Amino acid sequence: MNKFLLILALMFSLILAACGGDETTDNTNTNDTTTNNEEEQHEEVSTDENVSESEMGTLTVNYKNEDLAISHEAGPMSLTLNAVQVATLEVSDDYKESFENQDTVTVVTINMTAKNSTEDTISFYPDQATLVTDTGQQVEADLWYSGSVGGDFLGAVTMEDDVVWILKHDENIKNLTLHVSGPHDENFETIAEDFKLEVPLQ
Repeated sequence: MNKFLLILALMFSLILAACGGDETTDNTNTNDTTTNNEEEQHEEVSTDENVSESEMGTLTVNYKNEDLAISHEAGPMSLTLNAVQVATLEVSDDYKESFENQDTVTVVTINMTAKNSTEDTISFYPDQATLVTDTGQQVEADLWYSGSVGGDFLGAVTMEDDVVWILKHDENIKNLTLHVSGPHDENFETIAEDFKLEVPLQ
């Protein structure tokens, strides 16, 4: 994995490192122990945990659900959406060309697991799903930034990874619809219909 992909993996991964244990707070007013100050300090730490910096820019997590547990059976294949994260990336000047010269983009990351329940070879590509937002955007999964959760499942194989979609900046998204093509066998015969999964962000 080259440096560019490594940075992307670190920034877009659903399992963002918690910063709280490494941060220090300014205790200048050590005699002031009011409840309000304690609450303010707690809020500041929580906010900082949602922000990560790199040479690509600043990534701010706007929404994250690590207990999504949305599943669908498509013939012998099962797909489970484990977690979803929506973040805002303020792109640094050096990387704007990689994001179509946009200053700010919205990054949707879904961790998913695909499983073949048979010993047959099944082709299934949930990592190429199309994402539609309730605000009218439609984007294809970004294979360059995503992990691999699709292809030929050679028997009872399980794949799990993060899939990424890059959208125009939008802070009003409340619902995602994932459109997934059904699996097919070695003879390119469709063995389950296309399907869609609704992912609420509230």
